Amino acid sequence: MASLISRPVTKLLGLLCLLFATPALAGIGSITEMRGVGQIKRGPAAVSANRGSGIEKMDTVSTNSQGKIHIVFVDQTTVNITENSRLLIDDFVFDSKSSSKGRLGLKVALGTVRYASGAVAHNNPSGVNIRTPTATIAVRGTDFLMSVDEVGKTTVILLPSCYDDEDPTKITDNCPTGSIEVLTAAGLVTLNQPFQATMVENSYTPPLAPVKVNMTMRQVSNSLQISAPPTTAGENLAKVSKTSATKANNPSQAAADANQDPDSGGFPFEEVAVALQSRQNTPDDLSRVYADINGELPKKTIYTNVSPVLNKKLVQIGWAYSALSPDKEQAATVWLPKNTEVEVIVSQNGVVDAYNFMNQKWTTPGDGRPQGTITIIQNGAPPK
Repeated sequence: MASLISRPVTKLLGLLCLLFATPALAGIGSITEMRGVGQIKRGPAAVSANRGSGIEKMDTVSTNSQGKIHIVFVDQTTVNITENSRLLIDDFVFDSKSSSKGRLGLKVALGTVRYASGAVAHNNPSGVNIRTPTATIAVRGTDFLMSVDEVGKTTVILLPSCYDDEDPTKITDNCPTGSIEVLTAAGLVTLNQPFQATMVENSYTPPLAPVKVNMTMRQVSNSLQISAPPTTAGENLAKVSKTSATKANNPSQAAADANQDPDSGGFPFEEVAVALQSRQNTPDDLSRVYADINGELPKKTIYTNVSPVLNKKLVQIGWAYSALSPDKEQAATVWLPKNTEVEVIVSQNGVVDAYNFMNQKWTTPGDGRPQGTITIIQNGAPPK
């Protein structure tokens, strides 16, 4: 009888040993402070963000109009996410026994985020990759602020480590300040003094040359997108940035405005050439080109369709976008993964159509900023 009882007990003990011996998947950080409402998107699932919620690699953390989230990573990197913001944690590797091999990747897609370096940045600065839709930020162990608006325009402000988000009256220039580099396809600037700032209008113009801004009585929030802090000289930061971008995009016009020869003003030709190469076409760009040539705006395609792609078990695995030109001479089909966030733009003999998969509610296109663009241009009759 004893032997009969011992068998299941032995199996149970063996199962328990296996359970205890299986390592749990460790998170890379956690939410230590929380206000309002936030969300964590993890793969296809989305869960409410709460104080104590774990953070994992490839999570997207977002907030609503009242939300604020403070994240501490296991290497003591800290991130403050303000209202109406979205942050993707696309890479994180940290081993306290081999700290020089650590990596951290963040992308601020929208809103205002404050970043303060931890062990990864201090031990391996080149392993930190922070991006916005229009800029890349190289960190040298420091504290700074990033703000991204709906069209991707980015504001970056270098902060002293003692800057208080909640009480800006405590600002002091006497506490440590690090250094960061802000890069686009067309140039690079270095911020190395407290409250130096730059603005990036788009990915194909150089960042604004560093200027000092007045952050007195300015709390860290999305109000930075509505009203950028003034420079210490009393100028409007957004206006200074726009003027600088105009000079970069059109040096001849900038030289003419300054009553100079065309080759003596603006930015070096090489930088402008690089900038032009990286520009992506938009539906408005294609429409304007067509109107310039034909004298009128194009009509929409006669037929477009977006439909789910199903496997044999009728489980959706992707999307199919199709377009047929009015003369039925041109046809285009694009297959995309289910979780795609790109925009597809098709021009067929000058007739333009587009579908945005970012935040789409099929069959209605999305209204979010796409995370990439696929452009197809078809001209002339197909071969017989």
